[in-house]
Amino acid sequence: MEIFEIICEVFNEALYEILIYIFLSFLFFSILETYFNDKFIDFIAKTKSFQPIFGALIGIIPGCGALATLTTLYHKRKISFSTVIAALIATTGDVAFVLIAQSFSLFLKVIAITFTLGVVTGYIVEMLNIEQRFKLSLSSPKETGLPVHLLPNQLTSAFYYAMILACIGFLLPEGIIKTYLGVIITLFLILYRFTFKHHDIDEGCACKDIGEILYKTSIQVSHMAVWIVSTFLIYEVIFAFFINEEYLISLIANSGIFIVLVSTIIGMIPGCGVQILHTSLYLKGLIPFVGLITNMISQDGDGLVPLLAYDKKSALVATMVTTIPALLFGIVFVIVT
Repeated sequence: MEIFEIICEVFNEALYEILIYIFLSFLFFSILETYFNDKFIDFIAKTKSFQPIFGALIGIIPGCGALATLTTLYHKRKISFSTVIAALIATTGDVAFVLIAQSFSLFLKVIAITFTLGVVTGYIVEMLNIEQRFKLSLSSPKETGLPVHLLPNQLTSAFYYAMILACIGFLLPEGIIKTYLGVIITLFLILYRFTFKHHDIDEGCACKDIGEILYKTSIQVSHMAVWIVSTFLIYEVIFAFFINEEYLISLIANSGIFIVLVSTIIGMIPGCGVQILHTSLYLKGLIPFVGLITNMISQDGDGLVPLLAYDKKSALVATMVTTIPALLFGIVFVIVT
C-alpha cells in the first residue's frame, strides 16, 4: 500500500468513524455539565454517607470536566478523599468518547466494571481512614477559568463549519469527493490543534456560556484528532512495511499478566493523550480486553491534574490507591479466563 493511500485511509477512518461521534458527544456532555453540574455537586456535598456512590456516578460521565470539578471540591474540603478515589477509578476520561464512537455497548461494559470497583474501593478507603492515615493536607484553592486571550474567535467558527462539512461528508456515498473531503477536514483539525496555546486551559474550569463550551469542544476534538491520527498512522505504516500483524497480535494476546502490568503503569500517567493511544491499540486488535479494562481502572484522565496542582501528596496517594484494584482485577481476570 502506498503511503498516500495509507494517509487517505487513516484520515477518513479517524474522521468518519470516530471524530464525528467524539465531537457530537463531547458537545452534548459539555452542555449538560455546564448547566446542570452545580446542582448535582451541591447535592453530593450534603450527603456524606453516599459520597463514594455519587463520586463514581460523576466519574462515569464522559470527559474530565466534572471529575476535575470534583477534585476542586475535595481541595475545598466539601467532599471526602474516598469520593475522589471512587470517581478516579470509575472515570474513563476523554477515552469515553472514543469508546462511544466505536461501540456504545463496549462503553457500557467498561463503565459497569469501573463504576462497581470505584464504589467498592471508595468505601474501603473510607473504612481504612486513608485520608487521616496519610495526613493529607491541602493548600488554599486557586481560581480557574479560561484565559481571556483564548476565548472563541473566527478560527473557532471555521472549526464548526469544518465539522458541519464532516457530518455532510459522512452522509455522502463512498467516492473520491468523500475521501478528499475527509483528508482536508482532518488535516485542518490537526493544524487547528497547534494554532493556540491550548495547554494554558485548565481542565478544572467551568464553562460559563455557550461560547466557552464551543471553544473548549473545538480544542478537545482537535487534540484527540492529533492522538488518534498519529496512532493510526504509526500502526498502518509499521504493519504495512515492517511487522507481521498476525504474529504480533498473537504474541500480545498470550502475554497475560505482562499486559496487565504494562496497561496499569500506562494508566498511572496523568492526562488523556497516552490513554487514547492505548485505547486505539485495543481498537486495532493489538491489546486484549483485560489490557483495556486495567488501563481504564488505573487511569485518571485529566481529572487528576487539578489535584496535582493543589496537593501533590494527595495526588500521589490517589494514584497508588487506584492502581491496586486495577492490578487485582487484571490478575484475577487473566487467571479466570
